[in-house]
Amino acid sequence: LATTYCDRLEIGPEPIYDSNVHGMLELRLNQTLAGEPRPKITNALPPEIKKDLSLDDISVKWREAENALTALAFNASECTTTHATFTPCTFTWEWSILQAAGKNILDVMEPYITLNDGWEETNENGKTGLTPTTLDAKLKMRFTNLTQPVEKLNFIVMQSYGKSWARSKVEVKASVLRNREQVAEQTMEMEGFHAKNTSESFNYKMDLGENKALEGDELVVDINMVGGKRFRIMGMMFCRF
Repeated sequence: LATTYCDRLEIGPEPIYDSNVHGMLELRLNQTLAGEPRPKITNALPPEIKKDLSLDDISVKWREAENALTALAFNASECTTTHATFTPCTFTWEWSILQAAGKNILDVMEPYITLNDGWEETNENGKTGLTPTTLDAKLKMRFTNLTQPVEKLNFIVMQSYGKSWARSKVEVKASVLRNREQVAEQTMEMEGFHAKNTSESFNYKMDLGENKALEGDELVVDINMVGGKRFRIMGMMFCRF
């Protein structure tokens, strides 16, 4: 419970939105209304899960804790580095979150890029993404000395229509190195074209399964344009599950 409470004190690795009280944006007026609901007490933990806890009284016990701030109260000052925040993903970005934070995609990726031949960040209709500038654009990323396993590689891809998107395809190759020797390799193709007259985001997932990268391993990810002219990656998530 303490870990859950500490995790909810911030959004992601750093706060993205400025907030005033209880996570709400600052109000324009300071007028109070008679009978308005009391703000939720943020340092009251849910009731302990015991045999005598039931759906009939969990709300009552939680409300009592919020009012009394005694037995189940939690001291937010205890959220220190000793409470390690669980981050299941070694690497992650999504265009709208970065845009809200005023960050660039390639700036987030730069520490891991060892080759970028033809990929750049573009903005179309207010949406940013990673797009190729050449027909054979290549991108290589290297994650050394992993601090946690990586089993799932997720890519958010925009699929669109029209001649410029015809046969649009990218190949992803993930290689796992252990003690500088390759122990696993897996490939996946992602298509940027579909038959519908719409542009939609689609999630591609590569599951390394038993060949997943372990703590201390090295993960190399190649992203190469292999078909068509246009492609657009809107997000990446390399996670332990």
